[in-house]
Amino acid sequence: MHIEYQISENDFVAASKLAMRKRSKSTLFGLYLTMCIGALFVAISIIAVLAGVRWTNLVSCFILGLFWVSLPVVFYPYKFRRTYRKMFLLHGRRSIDADSDGLHFSSDSSDGHTNWQTYIKYAENDRAFLLFQQGNQIVAPIPKRELAPAQIDELRALFEAHITRK
Repeated sequence: MHIEYQISENDFVAASKLAMRKRSKSTLFGLYLTMCIGALFVAISIIAVLAGVRWTNLVSCFILGLFWVSLPVVFYPYKFRRTYRKMFLLHGRRSIDADSDGLHFSSDSSDGHTNWQTYIKYAENDRAFLLFQQGNQIVAPIPKRELAPAQIDELRALFEAHITRK
């Protein structure tokens, strides 16, 4: 199976968000813990103001809480966009040849073959496929927007046959 595609900035951001959710349970726990602590700070600030405490004494608590709550929504996508802009290896056309032996990735700046044993899991959402190598490192995403429905099904079948889905 041969696939040609290009990773856009939006593809990279969507895939990075998916990777954060699928990388490991401890990463996901840390993300939600940060948001919960931020929400707690915001709630304490609001309750204290409603109870009669001067709001000027709680501004820093409220702002810190908003910062923690907004990390995954505002700051992480900004960070992912910045990372994409700096990683010139992700720009440009690329191709994958997938068969029962593994994957052959090629682009203007790289060319390589990997066996299926290199990958420990794959993840998928409505926008992309992600492959995770040993050590839980992510491989460049494969965006679905440039793939025909038959190619998506065929690629999914190859991944399911050779890699565990998590």
